Amino acid sequence: MNFYGAGSAAQALDPCRRDLSVGPDGWTHAETLSAISKRVHELAEEQHLCFLNTIMSQLSAEEIHLVRPEEMSGEQGRFLEEYFHRTLYPIVTPLAIDPGHPFPYLANRSLCLVVSLGTRIASRLPHTDLSIVHIPTQVAPRFIPLPSRDGQYAFYAVGGRLAPLFVAALSTALRLSLVTRFG
Repeated sequence: MNFYGAGSAAQALDPCRRDLSVGPDGWTHAETLSAISKRVHELAEEQHLCFLNTIMSQLSAEEIHLVRPEEMSGEQGRFLEEYFHRTLYPIVTPLAIDPGHPFPYLANRSLCLVVSLGTRIASRLPHTDLSIVHIPTQVAPRFIPLPSRDGQYAFYAVGGRLAPLFVAALSTALRLSLVTRFG
């Protein structure tokens, strides 16, 4: 999920608000966002390929492994679950996203999870299905060290495997995305 600035987020959340004026560059707001999105996706793809094809092999050569959820041992899974309940859950608060309120502030270079939530109990109160969960990196690192064999280092990148833990703790999640805001 990509955020390009406060004006862009506000427009994305309000589908009735369409600015068709042309800027000094001759592009409409939608054309500008489309060009930005295309370039961001190209850069992200290049970054992912560099990470997967170059950095991961260099890390492996040094016995440093980023463990995927399906590669986790039972001990590592239990460690991650305990870490979540002991360290993350007490400090996180989901912030609702809806058109009736300002978009929640995302600190620069912060780590956030965007979670689609469903309610466990029907309510007549208004609710939103989308929330942002800010992970304070001063308390919780982006890469969580996992138990591993001697001479090896195993880490888990905060994200997907934590989704079921958030689901159990918060509600029933439908989707989880990682958001990092730069600038």
